[in-house]
Amino acid sequence: MIKEVKGINFNTWAIDSFAFSSADTTTLLNIALQNPLSAGKGVYLARVMLGLIVDDSTGNGMKILHHFYNPVNNIIKIYPNPTRDELTIDFGSSQDKTCILKLFDVPGKTIFSKILDQSMGKVTLSLKDIPNGIYVCRIMDNSNNILYRDKLLIIK
Repeated sequence: MIKEVKGINFNTWAIDSFAFSSADTTTLLNIALQNPLSAGKGVYLARVMLGLIVDDSTGNGMKILHHFYNPVNNIIKIYPNPTRDELTIDFGSSQDKTCILKLFDVPGKTIFSKILDQSMGKVTLSLKDIPNGIYVCRIMDNSNNILYRDKLLIIK
């Protein structure tokens, strides 16, 4: 399963394409809805690629807590990408809202989380304690709506 997911990842995300064919979406969804304890790490990668947040602890199967497909927000910009130690988030037009930025590793574990104030316009964050790797960067509003999602490469 991990080979299938990595193959789809290589043909999409690795070339900055976040759109999946219907066959790829079906394959990823079938893998993402499996139990990661028995099906392996490919489950987590499939969930990240599809934007699924799944509660595996429900007992009688899984509960999808949140689901999204590449929401578009051309206002928020994050740079530089790749980055070393700092990341700048430019919210564009000022909004009087707080939001939360999260970085997820490939298996889908949250490795960094920060509450941000969009009314500041631009925010610079230190990523000095985050190791090299490819991460999914997600910014959500207070209702858990996805405002921004993209991959982030950290190279030190």
